[in-house]
Amino acid sequence: MSAMSMTTDPSASLAPADPRPSLHPSKLFAGKRFVVVGGTGFLGKVWVSMFLHRFPDIGHLYLMVRPKGDQTPEARFWAEIAPSPVFDPIREKFPGAAFEEHLRDKITPVAGDVVHPLLGLDEAVIASLKGKCAGVVNVAGVVDFDPPLDEALDVNAFGVNNLIELARALDAPVMHTSTCYVAGYRAGLIEEADPREVPFPRADGAPRGKLISKPEGIPVDRKLERSHWDPQNEIAECLDVIESTRHRCEDQFRQSLFLDEAKRRLGERGEPCRGQALEDELREVKRRFVRDKLTEAGHERALYWGWPNIYTYTKSIGEQVLAASGVPFTIVRPAVVESASFYPFPG
Repeated sequence: MSAMSMTTDPSASLAPADPRPSLHPSKLFAGKRFVVVGGTGFLGKVWVSMFLHRFPDIGHLYLMVRPKGDQTPEARFWAEIAPSPVFDPIREKFPGAAFEEHLRDKITPVAGDVVHPLLGLDEAVIASLKGKCAGVVNVAGVVDFDPPLDEALDVNAFGVNNLIELARALDAPVMHTSTCYVAGYRAGLIEEADPREVPFPRADGAPRGKLISKPEGIPVDRKLERSHWDPQNEIAECLDVIESTRHRCEDQFRQSLFLDEAKRRLGERGEPCRGQALEDELREVKRRFVRDKLTEAGHERALYWGWPNIYTYTKSIGEQVLAASGVPFTIVRPAVVESASFYPFPG
C-alpha cells in the first residue's frame, strides 16, 4: 500500500478516538513531594539523579540516609553521596555553586532505615507529609544472592512491612523495586500478575507449569500444595529458625568448640591466645557460625519452594506482603543491573 493510499483511506477516519488521557510525567510530577528509601545505594543514586535531571519541576525528595557514626544524615549526604559521579549530568546543568543550591532546594536528607518501624522517620516529617506525599519510592534491598537469612528478611521482608506502615501513615502509594527473578525455577513466558497468584515457583497450578533444573537434589519439577504456604507464616517460621540458631551458640558443647577454634586460629597466626585478642577472635568465630548456619537454612528453604537463592525468596515474600496490604503499589522489576548505556555516563 502506498503512502498516499494510507493517508486517504476512508476507514482511517472511522477509528474511534483513544479515550485514555495522555500521560505527561513532567506535568504529573511538577510540584510533587516523594519519600525515597534506598536512594543512597548503587541503583538508588542513579535513580535520584535521573529523576532530578529528567523532571526538574518536581517539588521535593525526602531522601532517607542512615546516620553513620557521628555523621548526621545531612553531613553524610554531602560528604559521600552528592560528590558521586552519578550527579555529573546535574552539575552540567547547574555549574558551580548552583549545583549545591539546586540540590538543597530539591533534596532533604532525613534519618531513617528500612529495618525500623515507619522506617525510623521523624514524627514531625511524617506529620508534615501526611496527605501531601505523591509516593514512597523504595529502591532499597539486600542484593547478595545468599546473605544470612536474618539480614535478607530485615530488608526484603520486614522492610516491606515497615514501608507499608509508612505509606499508610502518609496516605501515599508505593513504588517498590523488586526483581524479575522471583519467577524462580519456572521456565518459559512468565507474565506479570498479582504476586499472590503464584506465591512460590513450585506451587500447583502455576502458569505453564514447567520447572527447570534440579539443584542439589531437590525435585523442583514436582508441584507443592499451596495450602502449606503463607508469606507471614513463612516469616514467622524463619524467625524461629533464626532464634534457634542463635540459641545454639549458648550450648556448653558449642562454647567449648568455639573456644578451641578461636585458640587454634590465633595460634596459626602467632597471636596470643588470651586477653582481648582471644575475646575478639571468640566473638568472630561465633559470628561466622551464626552467619553460616542462617545462610544454609535460608538457602534450603528457598530451594525447596523453587527459588534459586535467598535474595529472590525474600524479595518474593516482600512482594506478597505488599500486595496483600491494600496500599496502592507498583512493582519495578530490574534484571541484572551492571552498567549504564548512556545515563549518567556510558560504562
